Amino acid sequence: RPDYCGIFNADVVSGAYAFGAIATALYQREKTGIGQLIDVSMLESMLSLTVNELQWSQFEVVQPSRPTFGPVQTKDGFVMVAVVTERAFQNFVAAAGRPEFIEDPRFAQYVNRRANWGELMEEIEKWSSTLTRAECLAVLDKHDVPCSAYRTVSEALADPQIAWRDAFVEVT
Repeated sequence: RPDYCGIFNADVVSGAYAFGAIATALYQREKTGIGQLIDVSMLESMLSLTVNELQWSQFEVVQPSRPTFGPVQTKDGFVMVAVVTERAFQNFVAAAGRPEFIEDPRFAQYVNRRANWGELMEEIEKWSSTLTRAECLAVLDKHDVPCSAYRTVSEALADPQIAWRDAFVEVT
């Protein structure tokens, strides 16, 4: 069964595309005095977000397996860890204290990591689940491993960046 979606993605994406089209049409009118017809399709807007899948549906190609990142568990939440480059992998190995991964045939080379991606993500989660989210992020940051907290909307709204940018009106 497909996942439920509580976000009106098609409305948001189509609105953003419409905004770009309106701005472009107004610029065109300013420069030439000629107006433009704007036609934004919600279906086509959503399909534009599936670049690889659009190609695979139209042309006979071998669909490559590609790493899929998802949240990994910590003691008190989740984090996103991106170990897709060789440098990020080497840095993760150092951060997690897992030097044996360098020689492990499942992970030693990039092509092997891709083929064993699920196992690599399981190993990452074995390590991350021993730490709190803050501890995990601190260690990964220290070792330059691309990562971020996987946050709820409420947690994201509490980020100091939101307040600093005065992004939302505070209701009292």
